[in-house]
Amino acid sequence: MRPNILMVITHDTGRHLGYYGRGVETPNLDRLAGEGIAFSNLFCSAPQCSPSRASFLTARYPHSNGLIGLAHRGFRLNADEPLLPALLAQHGYVTHLFGVQHESLDPKTLGYQNVVPVKSRSCLDVTPPVLEFLAKKPKEPFFAMVGFTETHRPFPQYDGPVDAVQPLPYLPDVPGVRRDVAALNIVVRRADEKIGEILDTIEETGLNGNTLVTFTTDHGIAFPGAKATLLDPGIEIALLMRGPYGVEGGKRVDALLSNIDFMPTILDFCDLPVPRNVQGESMLPLIRGQTEALHD
Repeated sequence: MRPNILMVITHDTGRHLGYYGRGVETPNLDRLAGEGIAFSNLFCSAPQCSPSRASFLTARYPHSNGLIGLAHRGFRLNADEPLLPALLAQHGYVTHLFGVQHESLDPKTLGYQNVVPVKSRSCLDVTPPVLEFLAKKPKEPFFAMVGFTETHRPFPQYDGPVDAVQPLPYLPDVPGVRRDVAALNIVVRRADEKIGEILDTIEETGLNGNTLVTFTTDHGIAFPGAKATLLDPGIEIALLMRGPYGVEGGKRVDALLSNIDFMPTILDFCDLPVPRNVQGESMLPLIRGQTEALHD
């Protein structure tokens, strides 16, 4: 039986998680890292939403796959691009989209067979239908993309104390910046709580034995010197994976990686052919200890 794939992707989170030492409590994502594989040196192909997300699905850089700008501003993928959801659907997977995608004005063109309606794209409204779907214990292998608007601005207002807030090393350490970071932390914790509900349901339904769960984001946090810049804080992203067949054990991978490596990794994990024109590499040899580097 081929494994199920469930991918959670947030907006604008970079590596602003407890696992990466960023001063915010994320116990559920820490748990995912502790039970699976965490990648500490992975970067996105572009510090913008649509181009970065397209690289996850195509394993190609934006200047190669065509999506060099935001989809809602008129930029488009090349018509003939092989896309991860479509490729999985061609090989018997049932593909689902819950919440956010930002690669096309029409998610059906990406290969999503089931686009689940949601009240909003916040994790508060996206998570319940995901839990309902998992509770049915689907028998066919599935690919589920779960997209949250968190942690995109605007943040909730924060008027509390800031002494304990961890500042950002590339911005002035002043109360206003700390207050803004504290507001970001609110939505990070909110997303973490909902991801915990998804993880709990996967375990309660017995799907964890054959389901690869991944968490990532599109680019860096929405602060000066981060999102929309080619500085490290703009292109650094988290990637956590947990699943069967060796994607487990609390291992940390420090090798330099890109989100163009995601699609070939998933296809390799599912024992499916990887398109010849991809620019990324499967990360499974790193995960399995067969090599120490994919890129220089």
